[in-house]
Amino acid sequence: MENNQRRVKDAGLPSPSGRIKKFVFSTLMTSISVLLQASGTFIPVIGVFISPFATLPILLSSNVSIHYGALSYICASITLGIISPEESLIFFLTTGALGLVLGAGLHLKINKFVSIFFASLILTIGSLIMVFLLEFPLLGPLSPKNTNTLLTFFILIILFITYSFLWEAFGRRVIKKIERQKKKQTYR
Repeated sequence: MENNQRRVKDAGLPSPSGRIKKFVFSTLMTSISVLLQASGTFIPVIGVFISPFATLPILLSSNVSIHYGALSYICASITLGIISPEESLIFFLTTGALGLVLGAGLHLKINKFVSIFFASLILTIGSLIMVFLLEFPLLGPLSPKNTNTLLTFFILIILFITYSFLWEAFGRRVIKKIERQKKKQTYR
């Protein structure tokens, strides 16, 4: 058994226990993400403020492994589709996509501003699809029927750049805190 693990390490492949840990972590993150996103459906007022935090589990899962992050994103979207199709749509086009892009950017150690640019681009595209193509009332009183379309577009871009910046900074902070905790446990 030990000889087999040595061969796996020599080949540059992750050990089976490493893959299992990543898989278990990503399934845990999927479950947490579904619970957070679905809170908007099941907890009337407070859930609206809780559901944006569904980005964090996908971000963390993508930071560990882009492959498992994408699987978490897809599985959470499918699970939410069973629970609440509206929340699944919001998660798939905005909240989850933001976590996937930011987590991948942090995993690949891409420049902060490039990561924020792509995250806000994905968020803008997803929101534009929801607002203009699917006519989903994502913006409430700022819906295109009530305001100038160009004004709505610019408000969305500014909002999403700011939102992506805040999530990128928060994600970096959480990941650094987790890494510090891991180092403390290793030295014990």
